[in-house]
Amino acid sequence: MPFVLFILSFMVFAVPNALAQGSGRDYGQSLAVDLASDHVDITTGFHGSRLVLFGVQKQPGTLAVVVKGPERTMLVRRKGQVLGAWINTRSVKFRRVPSYYDYAISGTGKNKLPTDLLREHGIGLDALYFDPDVSREDAAYIRDFQEALIRNKQAQGVYPVSAKPIKFISGDFFRAEFYMPPNLPSGRYEVHTYLIQDGDIIDDKITTLRVAQVGFNASVNRLASDHAFIYALLGLFIAVGAGWSINLLRR
Repeated sequence: MPFVLFILSFMVFAVPNALAQGSGRDYGQSLAVDLASDHVDITTGFHGSRLVLFGVQKQPGTLAVVVKGPERTMLVRRKGQVLGAWINTRSVKFRRVPSYYDYAISGTGKNKLPTDLLREHGIGLDALYFDPDVSREDAAYIRDFQEALIRNKQAQGVYPVSAKPIKFISGDFFRAEFYMPPNLPSGRYEVHTYLIQDGDIIDDKITTLRVAQVGFNASVNRLASDHAFIYALLGLFIAVGAGWSINLLRR
């Protein structure tokens, strides 16, 4: 940890342009961030990981960090009782749904931030907006399905229940930590860090995280994706061989 803090300090004062990602606006390098690791490797024994972000805040304000995974299109169904049986009666398809989402806010800053700002940058579960693929304009109808989708994501462990804290280690140095569950989707993740002052974002940074399968898992996944027919034949041969072996043992 001291080494990471030293590197951050060096990047802020010695090479001020090294971390100038995000909006490209110049505020005298009031914010600098970096990840402890820019990749997560999913192996056969993967049981989850931790995403740790370190940063330096050079001006007063509220910090907000948003982590988003690859976007997906998802279908949400609702069951209804028809002739005594529970079947799917209604559904809504949402586009651009983050497969993973988490966020952190310093102190009690969320209570002081404008609602429009939160919605514009997707800070907090209440500020999320999924693009519905429906023609009707009933906001309450869409909101019910979106809330159901968020609850399902929370049950899977890929959406938070509440905001994570941002801890200040010493002076301007801060740290935010997020849990990456075992069912973490592969892909490119974005970590957005905002410095908010008087209801406006005065600086923001974007860092990226790569989540990918490695080792045997990656080989099987590539085989299934690139050579689906061969993968199916192998699965069939393994199933037949296992059945024949068990029958032979019983005899």
